[in-house]
Amino acid sequence: DADLYIGHGGIAGLIAAGRAAQKRQRRLGFDAEDDHLAEVESGPMGDRERAVRKDILLRWLRHCTHLTTAAPLMARSLQESLGHEFAVVLNVFPLVPGRGANEPEAGTVYWFSQTVGAGRGIEEFLALLPHVSKPIRLFLRGRVDARFETELRALLRKLGIPEASVVLQPPIPPGELQESCFGHSLGLSLELSRNANRDICLPNKIFQYLIAGVPVALSSTRAQTQIAAELGLAALLLDFQDPLASAGLLDSWLSDLDRQRAARQHACELARDRYCWEVEQYRFLESVERCLQTGVNWS
Repeated sequence: DADLYIGHGGIAGLIAAGRAAQKRQRRLGFDAEDDHLAEVESGPMGDRERAVRKDILLRWLRHCTHLTTAAPLMARSLQESLGHEFAVVLNVFPLVPGRGANEPEAGTVYWFSQTVGAGRGIEEFLALLPHVSKPIRLFLRGRVDARFETELRALLRKLGIPEASVVLQPPIPPGELQESCFGHSLGLSLELSRNANRDICLPNKIFQYLIAGVPVALSSTRAQTQIAAELGLAALLLDFQDPLASAGLLDSWLSDLDRQRAARQHACELARDRYCWEVEQYRFLESVERCLQTGVNWS
């Protein structure tokens, strides 16, 4: 028994928490990790899928007294489509004691996810590299899609990039991801705007990099363009629609060691002062406190 049940893991998590809370007549909350309407593609099948999702969400959200999501633009989109206000709690991590701005190996660039596959922005980033004079070694961590691995090697040959410049690394437990970020010059967050949900999300890898004192290269989705302005020196905004300009920006950054040191220091300061769980937890706790001060909503 609990005073508050919070659904995670998408719509299925909301339904599970909702049934538990309803059975016990307790409070219900939901953490929308994505905009589950915006992630559905347009078209007849997508429109029907979106209508079903919206019906399920509205059925349960009217009973929720605690609602959170992980990005400001996502909160706005959810409110516009569902009529409910969501508090923003960023997907940040605890500070790592004793770790600060590290001196990385030159030109090492890091990206991680559950799956290394097509449509993740990797191809677009690789297309910049032939126009960058400074050597770059790209580390990709995650479960590699077999078809994508073949396509990746073909793309590298087409672009004239040595295969040794791209290192595929296996998945590791979530608890080890933070340590894996240390020692890199730049972390990549390469969301693509072609999907409306990815255009407004803020991936947690951004904050993993900052905690490790690693500056972030961000693709220019709406959400990432917005946070890049807040990150200042610690961010590099790449526009895949203008690959030559983005390659020049990357080349200039890699050529300026003083700028890189300042960026690493700023990343550490941002993590310490703003983008860590030690700070962000209070947004979550405030929402829970407001919820616990309200009555149970199963009328």
